[in-house]
Amino acid sequence: MKNPVRLAIYGLDFILKKAYGVKPFVSDPDCIIRLSFWKASRWIKIAEGLEVEKGETVGELHLWNEQIPKMPPEGPDLKWGYEVAKKLRYSLGLLAQAIEDGLPEAKEVKVLGGEIALPKDKAKQIERLLAHLGLILNSEKPAGFWKRFALFWQNLYSMALIWAYNPVSLRKKSLFRMRRYRVWMSKEELLRRYGGRGGASSSKVLPS
Repeated sequence: MKNPVRLAIYGLDFILKKAYGVKPFVSDPDCIIRLSFWKASRWIKIAEGLEVEKGETVGELHLWNEQIPKMPPEGPDLKWGYEVAKKLRYSLGLLAQAIEDGLPEAKEVKVLGGEIALPKDKAKQIERLLAHLGLILNSEKPAGFWKRFALFWQNLYSMALIWAYNPVSLRKKSLFRMRRYRVWMSKEELLRRYGGRGGASSSKVLPS
């Protein structure tokens, strides 16, 4: 019998994904990202030459928890890390193809981003890995009590998801050492790096 707490987390995750419009853009068991879309409520400076204007539509990247490779019982190793990186690269190729094939929601999108929680001491290592994939990592610096309060609960939820889907990866992670980061990439850079590479057959791309 499945753990009822884990089942409750699965249920909450499903409800929140529906509420925020998170859905797959392709039917492929090796894809580990999904998409939603939102309108920027303010101007966002990401890096030199890359910004989001107020009111602009942003493509939000979400990890597809059910399809992320399971971590071995002894914890993360090079083989597991390589598998995750390979699937992330493959997933970005699938996304580039879906956009090239006319994904309607992405037509006006110029920037894609996603949110992750990382231990502060691992951020530089992850930043280097993401840079090889063309992704920019920015820290979400909390400003004021209520922002810090909200980020605490977001981190707690992230830890709950890790426990539910990939519990081994909780080793050596502390709720109070976690920091939230934004991962960014321009659509132009996505298509330049991953476009035209045939990540999946057109039969796998889901209709809108």
